[in-house]
Amino acid sequence: TDVVARGIGVIREEVEAIDGRARGLLELARPPLPSLAPLDLARVVADVVTLVEGDRPPGVALAFEPPAGPAAVESDRLLLRSALTNIIQN
Repeated sequence: TDVVARGIGVIREEVEAIDGRARGLLELARPPLPSLAPLDLARVVADVVTLVEGDRPPGVALAFEPPAGPAAVESDRLLLRSALTNIIQN
């Protein structure tokens, strides 16, 4: 019975350790909170197009016509760039 009690204790500790690791992984997967700031959407899109231009498959054209003036928005630059990159690549 003492062996069984120790075994159960070890199993409980392992389950708690696994639970802690799983919670840590879920924290990493959670998107960061946005840091909103004014920015020019057209400039962000142009930057993303430039970045992904070299990764496009042969035969696929990528074009962007910026507006005549700035397209002012309030957004998180990094999250917006990430989202636009995913949209273009997929």
